[in-house]
Amino acid sequence: MALAGDRLLLGRRSRRGVQVLSAPATGGKALTLFSARSAPRRVWALGDLDASSERVAFVLLELVPGDRVVRSSVWAGSPAGPFAPVVRRRGGAWLPVDVQLSGRTVGVTEIHPTREAFRHFVFPAGAPGVRVLAPLGVERFDLAGSLVGFVEGERQLVVRDWATGVEHLRYAATGPIDNHDLAEDGRALLHVPSQGVLELLDAGGAVIARVDGGPPAGHGDVRLAGDHAVTRSPGRFEGDAHIAAIDLATGRKRRLSPPSRDLELDEAPLAVQGELVAWWANGCALVAPIAGPGATVVPRGRCPRAEIYFADHQPERLRGRTAHVRFQCVTAPPPGCRGSVRLQLERPLGEARYLIPAGRRETVRVPLTPRGLATLRREFRLPPRGNSALVGVRTTLIDGARPRSATPHQGIVLRPARPSPEGR
Repeated sequence: MALAGDRLLLGRRSRRGVQVLSAPATGGKALTLFSARSAPRRVWALGDLDASSERVAFVLLELVPGDRVVRSSVWAGSPAGPFAPVVRRRGGAWLPVDVQLSGRTVGVTEIHPTREAFRHFVFPAGAPGVRVLAPLGVERFDLAGSLVGFVEGERQLVVRDWATGVEHLRYAATGPIDNHDLAEDGRALLHVPSQGVLELLDAGGAVIARVDGGPPAGHGDVRLAGDHAVTRSPGRFEGDAHIAAIDLATGRKRRLSPPSRDLELDEAPLAVQGELVAWWANGCALVAPIAGPGATVVPRGRCPRAEIYFADHQPERLRGRTAHVRFQCVTAPPPGCRGSVRLQLERPLGEARYLIPAGRRETVRVPLTPRGLATLRREFRLPPRGNSALVGVRTTLIDGARPRSATPHQGIVLRPARPSPEGR
């Protein structure tokens, strides 16, 4: 996912192949910019996608059974297309894994899988590529105009001119640098999670802002957007992850997005360009202005507005003829997440409706039907489980006018109710 001016770009993979799509950032019909169709025993995959207002670049991988890469390439073109290859590789010795754009200039990172080494290149429009002077252990770099930035030895930020190799800056942070971002004017944003701070450096390496905040180590990207840092924040509790903007002058943090479980994933896409930020959550791409008021609920439109998840730890014991299933409503418009939950083996065991306010975790009581209880008791007696049964859980969520599947099919272990004291 990437932003190209007022367009949102998305990569999509299916059995038929891959596509790069473009849609208005404000919402609307998507256009296909690029497509590659798979052949028998050969499939395509998109490795990465990035864009600027002037150019788009993406990594294209051709795989055979066993997910072995036989060909890889980097393609680039204008935001409206067409696209042409910038890099072509045959075999899997060096694989392009990351692309980035600064104006019309493309940055490419390649990995050598067996040597666990990395190398980086910059490709100006219409000119040969230039190798970035960085150690083979440097996994990623930032490209910003004529500058590149990367971290050496966990704590050293190095900024160089990519064309000449001249070093502009070397800064030693107070702890390991987890994430960094570079601006064309030479400013650099560092995330130092061991100190719990974000540091903003000027082009000469002086710290001009140090604020509390930032995500935990390894949680995701931190992006510099003018006088703000944009990041995926874990929130106050599980399921409360959201996009946040941090004012680097005051340290004030503002929510820009509703919460989503998808934003807790390290690989969750996050794109920042100009005054806009885009992210992927609950099966949909969303865009918001960084200076905007933010939102606690997904606005009306084609995207799902409610999100619910199946809790990791579930009650196992029946209570009489009732099973219990625990859910959390991540986000939903009032009155909250509502729908139904059904337990089943080879036939339905019981079903119940639920209504859970947004941000709350609650346990749904599911009464078993007489036939469902008899089926479950027979299952309890079967070896090798012995007094337990793995039961399927199917959840629907009413989102707008129509119910939809809320979670993938899950399973819980149920055990018989404890005998009552009078029955002992």
